Amino acid sequence: MSGTYPIIVLPPGARDTSEPMGTKEKFWFEHTDGNRWLFKFNRQGHGDDWSERIASEMAALLGLPHGHVELATFENRPGVMCRDFTNRKQLSLVHGNELLVLLIDPKYPKEQNYKVTGHTVERVLSILNLVLAASPPGFEPAESIQIAVEVFAGYLLLDALIGNTDRHHENWAVMVSPPNMARAAGQSPVELAPTFDHASCLGFNLRDEERVDRMTPGRNRTVESFADRATSKLYLVDHPEAKPLSPLAAFLEATRDRPAARRAWVQRAAGIADEQIRAIVEAVPAERMSRPAREFATILLRVNRARIAVLESP
Repeated sequence: MSGTYPIIVLPPGARDTSEPMGTKEKFWFEHTDGNRWLFKFNRQGHGDDWSERIASEMAALLGLPHGHVELATFENRPGVMCRDFTNRKQLSLVHGNELLVLLIDPKYPKEQNYKVTGHTVERVLSILNLVLAASPPGFEPAESIQIAVEVFAGYLLLDALIGNTDRHHENWAVMVSPPNMARAAGQSPVELAPTFDHASCLGFNLRDEERVDRMTPGRNRTVESFADRATSKLYLVDHPEAKPLSPLAAFLEATRDRPAARRAWVQRAAGIADEQIRAIVEAVPAERMSRPAREFATILLRVNRARIAVLESP
């Protein structure tokens, strides 16, 4: 990779409809490329834009189907634009919380995004099997990664690599199309959606002072200890006292009975070179990412990659 990521400046009248889902300010718009995109504003003091842009590049390195992301600006406010991957006629996106209510538990608290202990790895995988979800469109199957649950395990590996702490029940979904349309296209009527919404990663919300402190030798706070703190929005069991799994523990649980898929994903992550990590991070324009944030993200990716790689050791 060479150069820097472009920053797309949206025209003043770009705003179409607001998106109520989630906690961030955002809106949908029709881009000049003919596609529908979602613009998401940065939150004050956060690096939502560069974190999501880097995460999309890491997903590509792993061979994961993922939402296309570009840095953008609207009315002098920074953010990112994410292409609508359901941009096919009559295609519906059904999120995890809706599926959990419909298929698992009618009393599931679908309006809550956090601390929902019923959002377990086992339930997510069970749902993908129940709806006979196919792998996402465009995914290149591998010998040990064929079906939707094995692809979803790759999403959890990405979370472990980037330190994503926001895999809640609205941050995974399936895409549903009318059966007659799916048959005509030679597709399954239900497909796992590409992985999306990865802004909560790579220490995106830290102050530069803390980043520098953690990267300074001899300090009690380190990048490694920061990596230890990462928690997903997935649980092992549905119990009031349950604690959320770490992103790596969620991946391990998802592949507990799928050793070949685990090995395949681990090998992909372990094979990412330092030069590739450095190039992806350095491609963020200087006005969007500070030097401490850049160095911290690079070190954190290397720390997490090393922790994943040892899973392959005898």
